[in-house]
Amino acid sequence: MNAARYREAFLRLSGGRKMRLMEVCGSHSMAIAKYGIRGLLPDNISLLSGPGCPVCVSRASLVAQAQMVLEKGAHLAVFGDLARIPGPGGVRLDMQPGVTAVYSPDEALKIAEEKEVVLTAVGFEPTTAAAAAVLLEAEEKGLTRFSMLCDCKNLFPVFPMLPEIDGFLLPGHVAAVTGRSAFDELDRPGVIAGFGPEEIVLALLHLVKKVAENDCRAENDYLQIVPEHPGSAMRMIEECFTVCDSLWRGIGPVPQGGRRISDRFAAFDAVKKYALPDIPEPGTACRCGAVLRGAIRPQDCPLYGKVCTPAHPEGACMVSTEGACAAAFAHQEI
Repeated sequence: MNAARYREAFLRLSGGRKMRLMEVCGSHSMAIAKYGIRGLLPDNISLLSGPGCPVCVSRASLVAQAQMVLEKGAHLAVFGDLARIPGPGGVRLDMQPGVTAVYSPDEALKIAEEKEVVLTAVGFEPTTAAAAAVLLEAEEKGLTRFSMLCDCKNLFPVFPMLPEIDGFLLPGHVAAVTGRSAFDELDRPGVIAGFGPEEIVLALLHLVKKVAENDCRAENDYLQIVPEHPGSAMRMIEECFTVCDSLWRGIGPVPQGGRRISDRFAAFDAVKKYALPDIPEPGTACRCGAVLRGAIRPQDCPLYGKVCTPAHPEGACMVSTEGACAAAFAHQEI
């Protein structure tokens, strides 16, 4: 990439106006850091990481509830990133016996054929669709030894809680499930982007132009993947989950910001099956929350690169492969 040429193009399209942009996808955060895309922006444009890493925004108390499941004698199926996030007292799930790392939700169903298992399900619409498919299959097969500890998120209500952002680079994976039209209520400019460096840069140029023109219609620059309207995956989510209020790590309560297992599938809800209590969120010196809100860069956290590293993470943003801190650290963003 010709950095000078791109900086000139961004400056021209922005008209010199100061802009605070945000990528709302952990995969975008990693690609932006890997390819040095922030280095293509002029001084008047900031590109911040947002709450688009599903493990990063999962409530910290989920780890404590998962630990309770283990203490009750059930096996735990957990995605690798979540297993490495420190819980209360610094305990990590991958340090515990009875935990299996899975790469797909349906792996938990195979475990349920032999023993009691709880799948920890976190994520946005793409992962929620996979979790819905697993619930439907568990119901069809009558797998009574299977249940799900769910902290799935509904992305859209979080946008109004990010008031200081002028425009959003929108997540292609989420939009592939929801369709472009799901972003029609967005009150600021947004562009849905693919994940290659050229796709991201072109979408950012498009976004800067839209911010300069105060054009708030969400645009789809990922036409080969993202439809205009939601399809069967979204219908499956709506069949298996109910939108609810949710606690987002670092952001706090988000009205209608989560999805709980619907009453039809109550037999597969681990919270009900094991009578798991609500647990207060623990305090921490980690500033992941400020990073997720776009209030600071990862490098502005006093723990970053010192106490908190990928080898010894203090917070979720350094653990997850989609976390903003992990991306900045891995690719030496300054």
